This record gives sequence, structure tokens and C-alpha cells, in this order.
Amino acid sequence: MTTGERKQLLFQRLVAVNDERLLEDIEALLNNRCPDDVLYFSFELRDKIDNALEQMQCKEVVSTEEVENRLSRWSGK
Repeated sequence: MTTGERKQLLFQRLVAVNDERLLEDIEALLNNRCPDDVLYFSFELRDKIDNALEQMQCKEVVSTEEVENRLSRWSGK
């Protein structure tokens, strides 16, 4: 499993966590281990990311290849 795949699996598990204490523990661990790696997003960007993640979970996505095919049909190329 690649690092990217491991991160994705961890992220999916994190999204499912509803225990506030566990989230605090995870946040403290990350803050202690990699304080400079914390990213801060605007509320608008967070909403867009949350919507995109929800679409991914609901399988409401298309591949890059499909998008390119659709664009080429629409553009007549």
C-alpha cells in the first residue's frame, strides 16, 4: 500500500469519528509530531472539500478520462 493510499484510508476513518475526545487526541498527536504541517482552510473551501468527499463516498464522480471524452465530444474534436 502506498503512502497516499494509507493517508486516504486514514482520512476516511477520521471522517467517520464522532468521539470529541478521540478527535482531540488525534489533533494533539498531529500538533506534537508535525506542528508546521497544519493547514488552515477558509469555511468556503472546507465546504467545497466536504461536498467533494461526500460525492466520492456516494460514488458521484467520473474519471479524468470520462471528463476528457465528454469535453472532446462537446468541443467537436
